[in-house]
Amino acid sequence: MLAHQGGYYNADGVNLQHDDFFGPKLAPESEAIRNLFRREIPDGFLTMHAHGAPAAFLVPDAFLSPGMQRKQIEASTFILARLHAAEIPFLPSDQIVTPPWSFFFQTWLHHMTGATPLLFEFCHGMDMQPQSLETILETGFQVFEAWIDYNLGFGPRPAAHEMFGAITPAK
Repeated sequence: MLAHQGGYYNADGVNLQHDDFFGPKLAPESEAIRNLFRREIPDGFLTMHAHGAPAAFLVPDAFLSPGMQRKQIEASTFILARLHAAEIPFLPSDQIVTPPWSFFFQTWLHHMTGATPLLFEFCHGMDMQPQSLETILETGFQVFEAWIDYNLGFGPRPAAHEMFGAITPAK
């Protein structure tokens, strides 16, 4: 039996989701991921977490351009449709209470690379929101497969950072 299905803080007590990204010293884990992202420059990425509610995407991110926010919404909607088809419960966007203006780990990585970030919260399946390990695993399989299908079909980066195309200059 699993006592814990993951962790939150590193050995030094740093919550990597909210590291001091602009401070003098990053956590070693954040530094390693920063170096990987600078070397590889991904087009898009998922960060995976777990919480005490049904599965959910925490998008859009307020610190991204309108076109990038639209891309986040398109990609997450595509993936949630896959979860719906597989009858996997998820939290609708109108029930998410996390403030959209938080500056997260994935926001920081986006601003280094321009990659489209998605933050997915698994249901951790513990007492407050029971869910079987099999359902949690199937959720992950569906999310990864849908993310790949979305990127192959539509591309991970927005065509433009404006919401509806290029801005027309004033005359």
